[in-house]
Amino acid sequence: MNRFFENKSYLLSLFLVVKNYLLSLLLVVILFSCKNIPDLPVEPVLLDKNDPVSLGIDEAALFKYASNLNVWLIDAKSYVARYYKRDKFPYFEDFDRTYKGGDGELGTTKRIAYYKRYIAGTKPIVVSVYRKYTQVYLEEQGRI
Repeated sequence: MNRFFENKSYLLSLFLVVKNYLLSLLLVVILFSCKNIPDLPVEPVLLDKNDPVSLGIDEAALFKYASNLNVWLIDAKSYVARYYKRDKFPYFEDFDRTYKGGDGELGTTKRIAYYKRYIAGTKPIVVSVYRKYTQVYLEEQGRI
């Protein structure tokens, strides 16, 4: 009789381990099967000073933001191509990560101007795509 209870507790613990494993696996599958457009990148706060250190900080922040916008558009384009095959994705300029602009402070200001121009041209496209394909917007339009 004692052996029966030992086997029963073993089976119960085995059942709990398997159940927890399957629930974890199900959670991972659910998380990876959900595909959605990512959140918009956060626009940086610039220092807007003319000393070399501040220009370098602003340049790095603008470079990161412009790169994030470009990556966001590429990801959103693949999302639209996969789930909305009939929709035509808007044209957007590719971000030139190798743009030099020159050396010294003049080169830094030229790169900052290029990043600002790219952001000014790309951000309206990003916002319109985000509005068009997010769940909230689709629910408002009755497409879901």
